[in-house]
Amino acid sequence: MQHTSGADESGRAPPELSDLVRHKFEAFTYPPIDLDRRAIRLFRLHCAAETEVLSGDLFDAYFEDRENMIPFEALSYTWGGTELTHSLSINGARLPITYNLHLALQHVRQWHQDRYLWIDAICINQGNDKERGHQVAQMGSIYKAAQCVVCWLGPATDETDAAMEFLQLIQRESLGNDRPRCSRQWAELRSVAQAVDQSNLRRSQRQGLAALLQREWFKRVWIIQEVANAQTAQV
Repeated sequence: MQHTSGADESGRAPPELSDLVRHKFEAFTYPPIDLDRRAIRLFRLHCAAETEVLSGDLFDAYFEDRENMIPFEALSYTWGGTELTHSLSINGARLPITYNLHLALQHVRQWHQDRYLWIDAICINQGNDKERGHQVAQMGSIYKAAQCVVCWLGPATDETDAAMEFLQLIQRESLGNDRPRCSRQWAELRSVAQAVDQSNLRRSQRQGLAALLQREWFKRVWIIQEVANAQTAQV
């Protein structure tokens, strides 16, 4: 999670942050995708400094050719509203996106190397119902094939920072209570939480966890499929 000035849960961007006016590209047009094959698009997010315009390119990949499919990550997030207040450059053209996706891309972009991602709002032509149905039918396979599912819960706050401290405390307890370190998997949260010394928990941590669980991401039905199919997940 990342601190971002002016961020909120509504997905509405402050007007001064909109880059639709600053960056006037030709509107991006999706090329057709092969609906007779298990085809998907992948998005290469170009590496750049934090202040640079978000940019990347799209290319096709095929599940029938898994050996040659480039390793990729899948983004799990919420659209954060339907207003397309921001944009990114794809193949030199402009694709409008929501404010929350804009924040997520800024957070996951690296300065030293490109990142290969599957993101529904970018990799699927949302204006083509037939393509959208074809792609949605493959989403389980997409999240299962991804090397990692990156979960974007939204911008960080003091409350959510306290919540992450709490979760790290639980992790330390779970790894220190005779649980196999090789698996690195948490036992049932309730039983692990009982092992935590309650005197170590600050009120802010408990309140932060409650605030974190109120994020829109936890209210999406789709996250069950996205996280359940993940090889690994990163918050």
